[in-house]
Amino acid sequence: MKKKIILLNTLYKPHFGGIEGVLLSLAQSAERINWKPIIIASNIDLNKKKSLDFYEIVDGIDVFRYKAVKRRPFVVFISRLIEKWRIIKKVEEVGLNEGDIIIARDHITAWAVSSKFIKNNKVIYIPPCIKSDYDIKNYIRLKEYQKKFKYFFVFNYLKYYSGYVEDFIQKRALQLSTINLLPSRLFIGQFLANFKMINEKSYTLKNFGVDLNRFSPNNINEKVTENPFELNRKRKFIFLGRLAPQKGIKFAIEALSEIDRDSFELIIIGDGGLRKDIEKLIIKNRLSNSIKMIGAKYDPELYLPWADVLLYPNTYESFGNTLIEGMASGLPVLAFKHSPPITELPNEELILEGKTGWLINPTVEELRHKIKEVIRMDETLLYQMKKQARLYCEQNHSWDKYLNFIINN
Repeated sequence: MKKKIILLNTLYKPHFGGIEGVLLSLAQSAERINWKPIIIASNIDLNKKKSLDFYEIVDGIDVFRYKAVKRRPFVVFISRLIEKWRIIKKVEEVGLNEGDIIIARDHITAWAVSSKFIKNNKVIYIPPCIKSDYDIKNYIRLKEYQKKFKYFFVFNYLKYYSGYVEDFIQKRALQLSTINLLPSRLFIGQFLANFKMINEKSYTLKNFGVDLNRFSPNNINEKVTENPFELNRKRKFIFLGRLAPQKGIKFAIEALSEIDRDSFELIIIGDGGLRKDIEKLIIKNRLSNSIKMIGAKYDPELYLPWADVLLYPNTYESFGNTLIEGMASGLPVLAFKHSPPITELPNEELILEGKTGWLINPTVEELRHKIKEVIRMDETLLYQMKKQARLYCEQNHSWDKYLNFIINN
């Protein structure tokens, strides 16, 4: 009988982002070593506002869904208790054998399984964020962002209040799980600062992997047969990510606004709450012929290899999946240094300065200066950096090695 790897998160396809991508990559790695992957998530479909089937096969992998629980004002904890019970029942329905591994990507699912199934099974919690940061401290970040860019947002009292409930649940998940696997030293430091009652030995460092077949320089000749960029004589930049304040895309547009428009082209892949603001900013700065917004794509790997450089102006990340996806596609990365409180980033852990990319101070002026340098740089040197970026990922970021680490530790 095959051993099982149960992968949990509150959301899964058709909703698809970095967290869900990790689940899919780990499931595919499990199949390669003859383990049976099973994905468990809620039946929420954020895209169509409808309920999903409680069971289906997606990408050849069994996906089981539990009935979602709506969070109600001022009874958030009760809602979470009901959700915990439903998660446990769904795992019991799937069935566990001694030695099977459970991997949770969400604090709710980690809390549920680590309080129930840890006796005969290894429970791995891979947190995507610090809940108090996301629900409470992010409010402060948004206020600062609002001052700088006149960005309007509605303060959600329920989300702010519920942040304290989520913080408590995350603490319990961290305390109960077999291993808390974090992808960067920066992220471990943030967890130690936020959860002072939890010992440093409770955290284990392991960088995320990347699908080296999916994200590859060779994809340029596969499905996207028409060059998405206009002119080869321009330096080709690409941005990939949600259009949200912490992704820093407005910093990038402000930097590009005073650069010769005939010297570069930027393609923006992604969607989100800032889309209309960004469209207005592009028009305001007369950049419509230099910057293209092509929306979110399920296959960004087919666009990345056409570019010269991944523009990565993010201001907050625990790791940076997009960063290594770009490097695996053969792109050097232009990114900010870790410089609190403006930026909290592990980029120095992932980018080799001058070899696989460039690290700069988080200012519009320095970003503009470096972009100009990259536009003028020698093509032979750029080609060598592209090769170095791909080689770095091949040597350091493999999902198969990541899963093997989980199994053997």
